[in-house]
Amino acid sequence: MTNNVYTNAFSEVYTIINILSEELTKNIPTQLLELIEKERNENYNFKYNDSLPIDEQDISSEAKAILTLIYRNYLCDSDEKKELDEIFEINEKKYYEKLTTNMFKNSQKPENNEEIVDNTETELIVYKENVITKIIKKFISIFR
Repeated sequence: MTNNVYTNAFSEVYTIINILSEELTKNIPTQLLELIEKERNENYNFKYNDSLPIDEQDISSEAKAILTLIYRNYLCDSDEKKELDEIFEINEKKYYEKLTTNMFKNSQKPENNEEIVDNTETELIVYKENVITKIIKKFISIFR
């Protein structure tokens, strides 16, 4: 991925954080806020539409990941953090299981020069996206 992808993601995160109340933003370390502001692409014009639900916003997956980590580390309560840690652990185990399975599949030579097609990653991606969407919705509901 290009550096532009990340600077655009920081721009999206910067815009969303600026929508938050001061009460919430004070929980986010100043150094992190300064990093986001410094690394954002000032020429990228991200618009958050208040009339759309968060899952219909045009937010990059990189920005969603950053927002998820900010929410988990600085904004959620201890019960939510414990629940998120369990979800992340389950997702990580699934990822490594599929990675290991795919490594062994790909090391086998296909018969008749047929290509091995593996669609197992779809389930993991959908699961991960649903978790991130849930966290982002919770994140946005805090300041609505």
